Amino acid sequence: MSEARYYAVLPNPFGIEPGVYLAVYDQALRRRFSRQPRLCRRVASPQVGLNLLGDRDFLALHVTQTKCEAMHGRCWYCGRPMNVSTIGQPDSAEVEHQVPRSSGWVHVNRSENVVMACRRCNNGAFPGKGHLNVNGFRKRLEAFRQLSGLMFYGEVLRNWRDVAMVGVPHARTEDEAEGFLINLHGEGRHFHTWTRTYADYLTGLQLPIPLDAPPFALGAPERLL
Repeated sequence: MSEARYYAVLPNPFGIEPGVYLAVYDQALRRRFSRQPRLCRRVASPQVGLNLLGDRDFLALHVTQTKCEAMHGRCWYCGRPMNVSTIGQPDSAEVEHQVPRSSGWVHVNRSENVVMACRRCNNGAFPGKGHLNVNGFRKRLEAFRQLSGLMFYGEVLRNWRDVAMVGVPHARTEDEAEGFLINLHGEGRHFHTWTRTYADYLTGLQLPIPLDAPPFALGAPERLL
């Protein structure tokens, strides 16, 4: 069995963000880069790979890492912990355009439209998002799970933050944070998330404000419409 090694991925048209990945080349990379091998180079260590990327490409990587950190390494949709060092695995971190690039929308690459998602949610295989927009993905999952009023993890966090912005007192305990969820359930909402802890609540309060402030705003494409 082939051994996983570090590879630096340069800007490319193949849907993989520039970065340094620990991967088995034949399993994860050959199919994409066999025609343009210069865009994927084996390196001795992550730091060597970062040096190879250079200042311009490292900025793209920095945006990806910063968004992951702002979400505490969780998928915007399901809250699943993500792995930024793998490619193509269910928990691999991927850049996700809430309004898809295929839409031709003029603002599609703005930071507010870009979040991080796990491969399981981001891929086109059912019931992943693929080329759907957010509401299309929501309807697909609601039909799959036979429920309505589904909210994604990032939306739950954003709701907590927006409530705090209008002067509602912050929850100070796990029970008080749970009360916010109970209120949302009372409005007929359901959650496509793995976790809804007090730490998640605090994460919501810490999302960048205002929502459309560059360069690391999270999940606010409606502000651009």
